[in-house]
Amino acid sequence: MIASPPLSTASFDAIRELIRAVAGIAMTPEKDELVKARLASRLRELKLSAYEEYLERVKTDRVELSNMVDVLTTNKTSFFREPQHFDYLVQTILPVWRAERRPRLIWSAGCSTGEEPYTLSMLLQAHLPTVDARILATDLSRRVLSRAKAARYPDAVIQDVPGQLRSKYLRRVPGEEVSEVTPEVRARVSFARLNLMGDWPMKGPFDLILCRNVMIYFTDDTRTTLARRYAGLLSEQAVLMIGHAESLASLDQPLRLIKPAIYARTE
Repeated sequence: MIASPPLSTASFDAIRELIRAVAGIAMTPEKDELVKARLASRLRELKLSAYEEYLERVKTDRVELSNMVDVLTTNKTSFFREPQHFDYLVQTILPVWRAERRPRLIWSAGCSTGEEPYTLSMLLQAHLPTVDARILATDLSRRVLSRAKAARYPDAVIQDVPGQLRSKYLRRVPGEEVSEVTPEVRARVSFARLNLMGDWPMKGPFDLILCRNVMIYFTDDTRTTLARRYAGLLSEQAVLMIGHAESLASLDQPLRLIKPAIYARTE
């Protein structure tokens, strides 16, 4: 294996500042080896011999800047991750939607490889099959969005899907050790690339927003800004779900905690 070139403190700091400015991600100083390892493949692909050269490249190459963000972002997810949220959806939110029977719009922000929006879609299909409920699923990474759109998952990944839903909404691909999400579940989900730090073309209002285990990588200022923007897109009775390891309590924002990691508008 070819050794990676050295990553100077100055270059690492420049990369940290660039990823913060572009994607809002706050990297701590001890992430230097991770950055070095993940960007080494980009240097080899571009036939560059130093991280300083790479920094000059991304200043003028927007495609490579996107590639840099892609390899430096963390995209961990799973079906039915943090199941308390989906219990609340089924037990508290969906009965109201069933009674009112009007179109609903959900946003899965930071959807990664698609397990979260497909989990939502399975539950909608199972509990509200005749209600027009749609899911917008966005992520910054083109790489994970491509995998999400393919809607194919290895056997080990789908084990978190309850048996009844798994048998109904996942189909084994002949000759492969993967299963594919069924068309009716996929039909409720639309994927799009979106940088949370940039403009948001959608106007809402959303009946449910999930941004789970995403803001944990951001500074307090960025989290505050995002919380305010999310609040502005929530319908009157809608909620925002964040990761259970996250909190908005110390931030100046217009949301109140109603359940662990679930927030509603204060006004």
